[in-house]
Amino acid sequence: MLNTQSLRKRLTDPIEAFQSLGETINTPHGPLVFQDNGAKVLAVAHLDSIGTTRPRLKKGIVRCTQLDDRLGAWVLLDILPKMGIHCDILLTDSEESGQSTAKYFTDTDRYNWIFEFDRAGTDVVLYEYKTDQLCELLEGYGFQIGYGSFSDICFLDPEVSAINFGVGYHRQHTRHCYARLRDTEAMVNRFAQFYSDQKDERLEHTPSYTRISDCDELCNKDELYNKHKWEYHAGNYGYTDIDKFREEWSEYQNSLV
Repeated sequence: MLNTQSLRKRLTDPIEAFQSLGETINTPHGPLVFQDNGAKVLAVAHLDSIGTTRPRLKKGIVRCTQLDDRLGAWVLLDILPKMGIHCDILLTDSEESGQSTAKYFTDTDRYNWIFEFDRAGTDVVLYEYKTDQLCELLEGYGFQIGYGSFSDICFLDPEVSAINFGVGYHRQHTRHCYARLRDTEAMVNRFAQFYSDQKDERLEHTPSYTRISDCDELCNKDELYNKHKWEYHAGNYGYTDIDKFREEWSEYQNSLV
């Protein structure tokens, strides 16, 4: 049974409250918190969110704007350790604005693989880490492979694979965001089996060009990120006019202030 009391705390704590959990690096885009547990697998979650609402829990459904990605942070910090799963943990800021502080973390190649729980629903997305071999491996555990735009792990681009697991939230980036905790629990349990079997296996990946943190010399990566972000979210909400979506989304954000 998942501890919803600790979930409420993770959803409402300010980002500063997480800085005592590990070594904190202050970057131009916010803090990066690294908890070194001597593990060979790295877990990632972002602490920023779009908007703030009070958590409401009823009949296994929690409603709160901060579920993306405080729900993932809760899984990493409070659920997995109680299951005997101990990973190094990287907590980031500014993912929602396309400036994830993950790009300031470069010590990734010592890990066998990297993961996060920052995906809506219950599928798995792989971004540039997608290969037939990795898809086949994950599907063998019952995971469904989906399509995603960007998340923190896209800013790492290490020599090992990175995986974003669905964590059960829906309607992210809106005031109607919610999560079915039975879906969260099911994904965590499935992940636990994957971790048990694969934690000592190095899942190789060939970096695409260079780390995103070093990419500004090649192209305006932030501009590229935001282009993909707006196109992706506009499509999710049924818009074909990206400029109109951007305008209406900005109006919505201003209404939250």
